[in-house]
Amino acid sequence: MLSGSGTWTDEWHWSGKTDKALPSLTPGPAYAFALEVRFWWEDAGQLESAGGYQTYAWSQEIDLEAP
Repeated sequence: MLSGSGTWTDEWHWSGKTDKALPSLTPGPAYAFALEVRFWWEDAGQLESAGGYQTYAWSQEIDLEAP
């Protein structure tokens, strides 16, 4: 597992960077999986105003690039 951050560059393209790379990873084709659980509140200061949550799962062939 790698942690990092990313953004949607448009409706169908995502770009991200990991904050740690394992020595065994090398540039080239790979397969990525992600799971996001997002929570939101109408008023972040009040637990009673919790709005709900969403889950999102994703998998895709990707290209690993060296920094």
